[in-house]
Amino acid sequence: MSLQQEESNVGLPGGNGQLLTLGVGLLVTALAGTYVTSLAKDAIKDIDDDEKRDAK
Repeated sequence: MSLQQEESNVGLPGGNGQLLTLGVGLLVTALAGTYVTSLAKDAIKDIDDDEKRDAK
């Protein structure tokens, strides 16, 4: 008994339009993540500065 493998065309249905949408979505997600990370770093810095000031 032999097994045959057939090649399949795996891709996004809808063509380049959906691929472009996916790419733009990933880019926006990465930018939002970077922005939120910078906000969190600023918030932590502010908290640390407040604690140092209150300790004096």
